[in-house]
Amino acid sequence: MKNEWKAAFDSIQATESQKEAALRAMQKAASQKAPSQKNRAILRTAPALLLVMLTVIGCFLYFTPTIAVAVEGEENIVLSVNRFDRVIGAEGDVKLFGTCEETVQELLDQNADADLTIIGGGEQQRNRLHAGLQNCGASCSLATEEEAQAAETAGLSVGKYRAYLIWHELDQTVTPEDAAGLSMRQIYERIESLQGEGTTQTDHVSGQGSHGSGNGNGTGNGIGNGNGNGNGNGKRNGKNTTANP
Repeated sequence: MKNEWKAAFDSIQATESQKEAALRAMQKAASQKAPSQKNRAILRTAPALLLVMLTVIGCFLYFTPTIAVAVEGEENIVLSVNRFDRVIGAEGDVKLFGTCEETVQELLDQNADADLTIIGGGEQQRNRLHAGLQNCGASCSLATEEEAQAAETAGLSVGKYRAYLIWHELDQTVTPEDAAGLSMRQIYERIESLQGEGTTQTDHVSGQGSHGSGNGNGTGNGIGNGNGNGNGNGKRNGKNTTANP
């Protein structure tokens, strides 16, 4: 092409320097207008690269759990929920992975006595889920990450850990292992039983320890160690004695 341009300029009445300057200007303009092969390849692949990048970001956002919901009844199940309020994973037997409310409702249909606990998450999502799950007809409470960590250390779910703390206040002999082997209903039955007695287990033990030897007033036969005041026969140390009035 350079030779063709040179031949064309030979027919023009101009000095050689003018022809050379014009030729260089045209070559420079042509090189600037025509994109290089490398640039053309980048332009062709840019949309595909953008699509891949958006797909990776979308997958990361979708499959990253931001909050958890514990469903505690006969079986303890913990649902992992993403920022879009959809269940993306679970600890336990879960067949439906839809929205959080749909999945929880399905689990409650199988276990109507289950309690719900929302763990962690941002304030906006936590409040949104709490308002929605209250419509499922089950008790729903909130728990912090710190409380969840304490429950994990004790080897219990959050709801069971809370029930254990109440039980432990009434009966200080109870251990987390005792609570781990029971369902939520069984734990609350024991709590209600102790609350119905109106005393703690430690008070009950102290009351039993107050029974012992002492002086008894009255008439009749007595078996035991001690002195008896009154009329009647008593057995003391295996021998029959007659009490004096």
